[in-house]
Amino acid sequence: MNYRLASPADARKVATVLTDAFANYNMYREVLNSFFTTDSKYIDYLNKLHYVQVMSNIRKGYCLIAEENGEIIAVAVMQSLRHTRITLWDYLRSGAFALWRYAKPTQCFLPFLDKSSEHAKKQTSENKWYLESFVVSPAWQGKHIGGRFLDEAVLPLVAREGGSQLSLVTNTKTNVSFYQKHGFEQIHQTKIGGVDVWTMLVEVKSRYKAPDYLD
Repeated sequence: MNYRLASPADARKVATVLTDAFANYNMYREVLNSFFTTDSKYIDYLNKLHYVQVMSNIRKGYCLIAEENGEIIAVAVMQSLRHTRITLWDYLRSGAFALWRYAKPTQCFLPFLDKSSEHAKKQTSENKWYLESFVVSPAWQGKHIGGRFLDEAVLPLVAREGGSQLSLVTNTKTNVSFYQKHGFEQIHQTKIGGVDVWTMLVEVKSRYKAPDYLD
């Protein structure tokens, strides 16, 4: 696998990987299903939403990708809570106007995400990072891609940039177990609107080798 930071030219492909991975994720369906009468509208919304997320983080945060033979097979979207500042203007510049026709689901979904991430985004160290999205393309799941990507690229990048902790939220026990196997600890658990939310945290060790793609 090859790891690198995404460029604006990658944004649509990265958004598609996120949509493919999250389309049937329980949390997404639980929060958004009632707003859509067809799957095609639901997928269109997710693609637009993820494109804005990806492009904003390519410009202001970090969007790391894993590739195999030129195909994007895994994505990590993250920010330094100390240094990254993504504003409303950044979202608008990244295509948020395309979400205007989907105002109702957006007005429901974004506050849910904000509430879900409250504990993960609490500053408990000098340079804490937040892993906003971490996915493996469905066609590549079950091949240990996620674990390699996390250990070989994501955590080393955070260490290279001076991060001392990395936090995230997840919504399934399976994911909790996955992150625990890679050094994360569960620091909070709650339910929001009937959806389980676990907050995970890992201390980023200085032993992580700086990734070559940042040299």
